Parts: sequence; structure tokens; C-alpha cells
Amino acid sequence: MASLKDKLKEKLLDAEALLLGNRITVLGELAFLYGNFVDSDYKIMGLILSSLGGFCIGATRLGTETFRTYIKTKEHIKKHNKLDQHFLEMGICKKLYCDRQGAYLAARDYGQSKAFKESVKENIGVIPNF
Repeated sequence: MASLKDKLKEKLLDAEALLLGNRITVLGELAFLYGNFVDSDYKIMGLILSSLGGFCIGATRLGTETFRTYIKTKEHIKKHNKLDQHFLEMGICKKLYCDRQGAYLAARDYGQSKAFKESVKENIGVIPNF
């Protein structure tokens, strides 16, 4: 049985993955907020920033794809005590940034980042997180 401390740690990692895990979503949120509060002398800049921010938020579906893959990868790691090559090759490596970022965050949080990086580098040659 997991202790209260372990459960709290897991919930905090989940919250981090949802709120800050997708850098494009975070950038979009910041641009959208800043664009709406820009000084009246720079209304055009505010409109551009808000539009760009809204596009980023919408394109990443508010980070929900990243979070969904984070949860899926986390459960896989817990079940198998490792992040195996087959799981990454079949489900994650062929997908877009949001899914790869979610898998990376889970691998990082559960001590499997080396396996993740080797698999992704071998399959697509790019590590998604920045």
C-alpha cells in the first residue's frame, strides 16, 4: 500500500504534467494572457499575441494529449517496472510532439528516461522535450 507521502508526490507529478508538461501550451497560455493585458498603445501587438496564444492552446488541446499519454506511460511503467522498447515503438515514437512529451515526462518522473531517450533517438532521431 502506498503511503500518503507517495500518493501526494504522484498527484503533484500529475499536476505538473498537466499544467506545465507541454511547453507549447504554456507558451500559448502566457502569450494569450499577456496579449489581453497589453497597454492600449500596443493593441495590435496584443491582438497578435492573443491570437498566437489561442492557436497554441487549441493546437495542443490545452495539453490534454500530453497528459493522456503521460498517464498511459506511467501506468505501463508501474505495471511492468520498466519502459520497454515495444511500447514506445508501437505507441509513442510514431506520434507527434504532445504524445512524445507526455511519454518523456512519465519516463523522467519514474526513472526510465535513459530507456526513453535511447528508443526515441533510435526510432526518430529527435528527443521531443525542450
